[in-house]
Formats: sequence, structure tokens, C-alpha cells
Amino acid sequence: MVAFTHDIAALLGPTALTSLRIACGPDATIHTATTASQLEAVVRQRGVAVVVVDPLLAREPGIVRRLADQIPVVAYADASPAVIRHILRFGAGHIVFRGESSTQFCEVLSDSLLGGSVDGLLARLAPSFGRLPHRLRTAIETAFRVSHEVRGARDLARLSGLPPRTVSRLCSAAGLASPLSVVLAGRVFHSYTRLRLGGDRVADIAQRMRCVPDALTRASRLVTGYRLRDLRHVSPQEVADTVVAFVTSRHRATPLCRCNRCGL
Repeated sequence: MVAFTHDIAALLGPTALTSLRIACGPDATIHTATTASQLEAVVRQRGVAVVVVDPLLAREPGIVRRLADQIPVVAYADASPAVIRHILRFGAGHIVFRGESSTQFCEVLSDSLLGGSVDGLLARLAPSFGRLPHRLRTAIETAFRVSHEVRGARDLARLSGLPPRTVSRLCSAAGLASPLSVVLAGRVFHSYTRLRLGGDRVADIAQRMRCVPDALTRASRLVTGYRLRDLRHVSPQEVADTVVAFVTSRHRATPLCRCNRCGL
């Protein structure tokens, strides 16, 4: 299990707080609060990366909803109808249910950070993606959010329910790179966020992406000009700028291996 090394603001009971400490490991700094108002103050005063909340303790859902607009919020609770209703009221984007393993807890925390990074990138690409049919836009967003499930242009066509040539034509008309290039950009950016924010190794990321590390490194060089392992030291702003420029340029990506001409 990879330790979680970022600062956390928590509004939890004693037992849940212990579970959080075990899940994060010794390197995380956890700032505790007993009310939603205190939680908001902690977020404002500290360099907090994520908030973890027990929905039943957050008696001011408006405050938590306001925080969720600024920073990832993870709900930690029982899987009951009453709790789910509370979660819907304040809009937590991620949920950990009591009884889930420490590894699962840590993965959800890491994924909450990744989601925030991807959301920011997709917001920058929204003007270009807005020219696409809804189902193709959704498929491309999936390629950025769940990159291990979208390996190439054929997967993009399958998810959108459109013929591959139609997908290629629509991307070109919207001023985007080829479908394969768009998919590779999504996989590289997702890999970067895992490398930088999640602390994963290149080999771990490649295994998750269901490809060999060399193929992922070649994709990274194609999209960003850097080897994937070197991206760890590049700022998120620079990587995002490079990915946006790559996706919104009219070019075709060369297949990265002879055995898979549709992706990575």
C-alpha cells in the first residue's frame, strides 16, 4: 500500500479517525475539527489537499457543499439510506464505507486528488469538446477519467457508439488531434497525476493501464516531450499546458507498437 502524504482536514468520530490514520500511514498530517464551521476554518488556514467527513457529524451541509466546490471531499460512513441522503445533500464526490480495507480507503483518497486534477484539465478543454456530439464528448472524458478502460481509438468509437471514421472526422472538425492522440493524452495525464499526487511507480501505473512501462514512457515522450518518470518533477501547470496544446493541435499519433495499431 502506498502511503498518503498530503494534509487532510477531518470531521470524524474517534473510531473513524483511527481508521483514517491507519489508512494514511505515518506521513500524512491530519487536522481535526468537531464542527463544519471549524472544518472550513482549518481548510482556510492550512494547506489541506482533501477533506474527510462523517455525513452525520456535518450538521451544516451548506458549509461542506461550499468546501466541495473548492477541494475534494470524501465521505466516510455506513452504507445506510439515511447516510446516503446526507451525502447527496452536501455533494461529496467520493465515499468510503465503514468496513472497507485501509488499502481501499487510501486509494479513494488518492483518487479524489486525481479527479480534481482531471476536472481542471477538462474544464480547459471544454470549449473544444463542446463542439462534439454529447456521446463522443462523454467518451473522451471517460478516456481522461478512467484511462485504463480506454486504450485506443477503437475503444473511443465503441464507447461513443459511432463508427471510427466518424469519430475521426468529428475530432478534426472540432479542431482536435486524432482520436488516438486524444486517448494517449488522457492516459499520459492520468499517469502523471498518479505519479505526482498518488506516489505510484511507473511500473505500478503501467500495470494499472494494462500495458508495458516502455509503451507508457513512449506515449509520455510523444505527448509531453518528457519520459514519464521525469514528469514527477514538472509542475502541474506546465503538464496541463502541454496536454491541452497536444489535444487541440491537428496531428495524428503514430501507433506505439506494431501489435496494437489502435492504441497503447
